[in-house]
Amino acid sequence: MNICYSGGAKGADTQFGELAVNAGHLVMHFLPAVCKDKAFPLEEADQALLLANKTLKRTYPTDKESVNNLLRRNYLQIRESSRVYAVTAMNDDFIPYGGTAWAVTMAMNRGIEEIYVFDCLKDKWYEFNYVKWQECPEKEVPVPSGSIVTGK
Repeated sequence: MNICYSGGAKGADTQFGELAVNAGHLVMHFLPAVCKDKAFPLEEADQALLLANKTLKRTYPTDKESVNNLLRRNYLQIRESSRVYAVTAMNDDFIPYGGTAWAVTMAMNRGIEEIYVFDCLKDKWYEFNYVKWQECPEKEVPVPSGSIVTGK
């Protein structure tokens, strides 16, 4: 079964979810409130975020629990994924902007083999091949299948 894991935010996340449903995929939106559930793998998520923070050189944990839960939600999105699709802008070092950077970096750290980012400022797809980011012609970006994470 094809599953799309999403952050459930209004905008790109919900649009991806609608497209996935129309393509016959199951969609699981992870909302930040799920991080308050006793079954949530808090320690596992925090360890993944601390490792991602070494690459991103940001601040984790933050001083706001609500922000920490948004970042933990990103971990749930990539935890079972076999492929990642993201839409954002990337800086000159190919680090995605915003919260997307956390999900993409955690996916890289987990060894997810297929990671695709659409840089909305350059209007181009990029693929991470575990050596570097490389431009990926749109016709070569695989159609979503399997357990995937999508988002912005």
